[in-house]
Amino acid sequence: MNAYFIDLDGTLIFSHRYYHEGYKPIETYKDRQISFIERDTLTALEDVINCGEFVPITSRTKAQYERIEIFKENCPRYALLDNGGILLINGIEDSLWGKETKRILNNSLETLNDIAIWATQYADVKIQDEIVVFIKTADDRRREEVIKGLNQYKGFYWFMHGEKLYVCSELLTKGTAIKRFKKRFSVERSIAAGDSEVDFSMVDYVDIFVTDERNRELINSEKAVFTKQRDVARTALNIK
Repeated sequence: MNAYFIDLDGTLIFSHRYYHEGYKPIETYKDRQISFIERDTLTALEDVINCGEFVPITSRTKAQYERIEIFKENCPRYALLDNGGILLINGIEDSLWGKETKRILNNSLETLNDIAIWATQYADVKIQDEIVVFIKTADDRRREEVIKGLNQYKGFYWFMHGEKLYVCSELLTKGTAIKRFKKRFSVERSIAAGDSEVDFSMVDYVDIFVTDERNRELINSEKAVFTKQRDVARTALNIK
């Protein structure tokens, strides 16, 4: 199979800030439309889903992923959630993958819990599926205190999405998830797409990596293809 590993938020789907006539709403939360997809991208996406080759790879939890309406109507065969810590097959969580994730992260989980406890003094904190620390605050000063304090925890990295801050073990990356996926399944050719630094680890494990042209100075790889952010997913999905 070919595999298209596509990041969701900021790559395939966008918040209301990016909305215009060419976009279709595809996620509703608390009676409000919050995410949209470009219609031409949706057409390319449906073709790849129907071929069984689309693999969304996201920091979202299963509950957050299941809010995306296009995946209710046309469920991808595979999906990698929690930055690759969880694998869905036909919408069902794969227990073998989950057990392997816990085994890989075993020595990191106690420290992950310590980070969550420490961060509660600054913000709202929870541990997603026991493997990712999720920290949220609208207070910039408190967020900066959290980021500064995270430097004391070796073997972990963090990334932001809006007001949300995610903390993961360095053993849990999208790149290592793709490596695991390709080891388990027969993948002849792989294309990936992502807009931010948390996606860059994928470039080492795929044949082509499509990203935002603003990342040109951050990625030194012949595999990289650069385009406008709103075109990243469509460009990747149209690669044959």
